[in-house]
Amino acid sequence: MVVMKLIILSGAQKTLRSMPKHDAMAMLGKLHLFAADPYARHAWAKSFGDGDGRIRHGDWRALYQIDNGVMTVTITRVGNRREIYR
Repeated sequence: MVVMKLIILSGAQKTLRSMPKHDAMAMLGKLHLFAADPYARHAWAKSFGDGDGRIRHGDWRALYQIDNGVMTVTITRVGNRREIYR
């Protein structure tokens, strides 16, 4: 198990604060679980390769980057699935 530090960028934090509370709390729970062991198998997480990927909760997505050099998982964006990949 590899425990990494979770960093949520300010734009992603802003979106989390504007989400419905139950969705935001569930997403935060998944983000912390993912950072606790990013290389474990998570049904709601998908790797795109090179340390990039996404975590999903309902219609919400969080895009992440893993940096093994400094042992961090950085959440770069959070948004609705219709808009997150644009």
